[in-house]
Amino acid sequence: MLLNADIGEKELLEDLEHELALIPYLDMLNIACGGHAGNQLVMSAIMKTAKQHGALIGAHPSYPDRKNFGRMSIVATKTQVQKWLSEQIGLFLQEAQKLNSPIHHIKPHGALYHDVMQNEELADLFMEAIASQFPKDDKKPFIVGLANSVLEKIAQEYTFPFMAEAFIDRRYVDDGNLQSRKEAGSVLTKEEALDQYLSLTQTHTVQTNTGENLALIFQTLCVHSDSPESEEIVKSVSNLRKK
Repeated sequence: MLLNADIGEKELLEDLEHELALIPYLDMLNIACGGHAGNQLVMSAIMKTAKQHGALIGAHPSYPDRKNFGRMSIVATKTQVQKWLSEQIGLFLQEAQKLNSPIHHIKPHGALYHDVMQNEELADLFMEAIASQFPKDDKKPFIVGLANSVLEKIAQEYTFPFMAEAFIDRRYVDDGNLQSRKEAGSVLTKEEALDQYLSLTQTHTVQTNTGENLALIFQTLCVHSDSPESEEIVKSVSNLRKK
């Protein structure tokens, strides 16, 4: 079971201490590429550390909205959406190529993540922009998202492999989506996250905000690096995985 985290979400190298400390405990890194956060220097620093620890790297594109950290949907034209995505993924690929680091996956961030899981037109734009960066003879990266989502269907139509994920540190609602961050308790405490990790790995279920048991399909589990206790969570998960 691969453990992933959204990472590289700082603007200054001196602010990366916390995120760099997570990398030894992670299998996959979803690296911000200039939309909601991050820049070339931060991307490069994360990629170099990932290479030292054998972590797989992936692009984490978003709506270009640093003010709201990419957590608000933006209505845009097809041309605008494709420009945003092509620029961010292109910048990521440019930095990865400098280090001769292969790209393993692409995972949308924030509001874009939730939108492409449900909106077929936007999911198609997302995949069209990605496909334009990867010629047919290239090894295609995994697309990371929710199982049985619109994005999974569209990714398969573009012949990209799909990797379903579930979240260790976020509260679910009964329909399988994440509870809004605006609601209390949407980000789990360390103890709650570890309980959810055990439930996911042992029974492939989580308890939703209403107390229902929700079955989930996944191949990777996510922790958000900006969760208050993310470092303690990934270290504890690492210890549990060794048992």
